[in-house]
Amino acid sequence: MAIFSALYLLFGAGLISLFLRNSLKGILVAAGSFLGILVAIPSLYRVLSTGREITATVHLAQPAGDASFIMDPLAAFFILLILLGGFLASIYSLGYMKPYAQKKSLSTYYFFLPFLTACMMLVVLARNSLVFLTAWEMMSAASFFLVVFEDEKPEVRKAGMTYLVAMQAGALLLITAFALAALKTGTFDIAGLGVLFQDHSPLAIAVLILFFLGFGVKAGLIPVHTWLPQAHPAAPSPVSALMSGVMIKTGIYGILRILTFYGNPEPVLAFSIFCIGLISGLYGVIHAIAQKDLKKLLAYSSIENIGIIVMGIGLGLIGKASENPLIEILGYSGALFHMMNHFLFKSALFYGAGSVYLGTHTRNMEKLGGLVHRMPLTAGLFLIASMAIMGLPLLNGFMGEFILYTGFFNEIHDARTWAVIASILGLGGLSLIGILVALCFAKAFSIVFLGIPRTTFEETIQDPPATMLGPMIVLAIAMFVIGLIPQFILPLLAQPVAGITGIAIQDLSAMMQIPLPVIFRILMIFSASILGLLSLRYALRRRNGVQYFRTWDCGSRFSESRIQYTGFSFAAPFLDLTGNLIPGKNAHVKPQGVFPKQAEWESRPGDCIDARMIQPAIRGIFLLLKPFKQIQTGKTRQYLLYGLIFLVLILLFIFGMHV
Repeated sequence: MAIFSALYLLFGAGLISLFLRNSLKGILVAAGSFLGILVAIPSLYRVLSTGREITATVHLAQPAGDASFIMDPLAAFFILLILLGGFLASIYSLGYMKPYAQKKSLSTYYFFLPFLTACMMLVVLARNSLVFLTAWEMMSAASFFLVVFEDEKPEVRKAGMTYLVAMQAGALLLITAFALAALKTGTFDIAGLGVLFQDHSPLAIAVLILFFLGFGVKAGLIPVHTWLPQAHPAAPSPVSALMSGVMIKTGIYGILRILTFYGNPEPVLAFSIFCIGLISGLYGVIHAIAQKDLKKLLAYSSIENIGIIVMGIGLGLIGKASENPLIEILGYSGALFHMMNHFLFKSALFYGAGSVYLGTHTRNMEKLGGLVHRMPLTAGLFLIASMAIMGLPLLNGFMGEFILYTGFFNEIHDARTWAVIASILGLGGLSLIGILVALCFAKAFSIVFLGIPRTTFEETIQDPPATMLGPMIVLAIAMFVIGLIPQFILPLLAQPVAGITGIAIQDLSAMMQIPLPVIFRILMIFSASILGLLSLRYALRRRNGVQYFRTWDCGSRFSESRIQYTGFSFAAPFLDLTGNLIPGKNAHVKPQGVFPKQAEWESRPGDCIDARMIQPAIRGIFLLLKPFKQIQTGKTRQYLLYGLIFLVLILLFIFGMHV
């Protein structure tokens, strides 16, 4: 399988980089990532265009036995995103990691960056549960070491440990699910799940729930999401982009792969998965609005977008449960389309946040402002990505959500009450999410880039080098191309959707009924209108000599940054409506005297589920384990005694079994 050559290139680049100096490590990894794409493209094109699988078998020792690696259209779609994400992250890292190269070795970073990409590829290729779990754990370990790259910071170490514990909890769920499946089917081959799921027995339902929870931890679904808002801000921005744009979607891949073996789902299962996606989407965007840390805002936004993707999967399941192939196709197509869109605009947003952090050394939006004058290219690219994630026309986010809207509108004609309820919830929920996303990213862009600076920045702040702007430009171009001519992109999804649904490829285009030529003409007219208005505005400004001030609040010129909007005041009218959904802590210094010299107030938003579920559970575990602290003395002789006692007990047990 030619795709293995790409794996060897990635592994090899990371390994060789250990022996090079810092200035050459990134170049080698970027070159290895680029060659990996070149080697993989022919195989990816063949699979995505024809639907034919590419298979390789590796003979392993027992108990694994023969391990199959299969690249079908679904795997090829994910591998395409993985390779592109890894390559763009390696290019962006060339500029982003330069300041770190003067302080510490970059060996760990440049070893695990391509290693993470290769492990993600192994995850989507493996068809043996033991090999899959091994690759899954390697992927988690590689991402952990990347998250804690700045391990000298206490908050980074804490975020890393939270991430590691969450990943191990998810892995434990997956191990349990695969073990139960292997006991039932007698094989470690993932295809054996079809035998387990064929009768939809209580065991099969339990295994499916375990899989959904285990993969949901990686994807960041509610309520197993709490690691994500901590890990993304702690990691370097190229890693955040790779994790958010690609890695968390391996959880979505796992859910889709398992569902292909499940057959026709029960209505309650389809409706439940849809509702989990809807709740995740709303929960993520509401918490994103409350954040003042730019990268934490983007992390919660990832939860929201994963929710939209799962809504699409739920819609596909609803279509299958209601025996409506059109809804099934639209649901899965919308999910995959939005997955690709999220990779593009969320990667660009994290890259933009990384450029801001590298220039200002802060992620706190309350300390930023006015950066459009210092970093105009970064601001423009961040604005394009922000408009894309809002789902505005001309950009890619619009088409992904349009397909889902089409599915919900078609499902509303179903005779089944539960399906109609799902379609109404989907239309209302997706609309509400869209409105809140617009509020969220209007806040993010305006507070960071518009107005006047809230902090005295260095005069040297400017747009980052070409290696950091390049990936953002490529992603922005892709957003426009997909938004303007989606008819050339949808065929890439045909084979993966056919593989998930089992519907013949020749029937897909006829059943989707999406008027792409009409949409294309409308978008062209809309684009021409916008360009015409902008040209007219520019001509009138030049003719009349109109001068515009640099601020965005009715043209007033601020004398001090303290009298302009903050991120909290911008979002306060909405946050007042959320009540106790977003817990927080307020830190303040009360004014003293008639003419106080100092008065401060700061709000620190928290996470509802983390505060009310996760943290109480952790405190309960610590309380449960507290009595056992007495045996942990730190004395080696005492630990040896424990080992001796354990061995004696084992011998007595064995002796008792033979008596």
